Amino acid sequence: MNISIIRRDNDFVFAEWHEDDMPVRGHIPLNVVNGDEVLDAAMSLAIPYGIDWTFYLEGAGCHISERVAMCLRKANVWTLQDVIRNPAAVDGALKQAYSLDFQVIMKLAKDSGGI
Repeated sequence: MNISIIRRDNDFVFAEWHEDDMPVRGHIPLNVVNGDEVLDAAMSLAIPYGIDWTFYLEGAGCHISERVAMCLRKANVWTLQDVIRNPAAVDGALKQAYSLDFQVIMKLAKDSGGI
């Protein structure tokens, strides 16, 4: 697995990587890191960082929870502190996630002849 190291802390690295297309962050033991690579089997040792947005959004009934979660992470909204510090980023992420649905609706409406 390719990782991007954000910082090194004693026996761990704080890193970001992608699972499918979802950005993920966590603390990985330094002894399993080789440059910017970690064996896939060793990724289970990573300690996750941030809120599992997909899980909580699904629990709240959000039907596009994975898309919203991805937009939040790409906007660098990982924790409660991030939400509090930067509500504009949260708003932008929500607009970006839902604009994809709006674009689909717009295309369908246009394709229907506007009736």
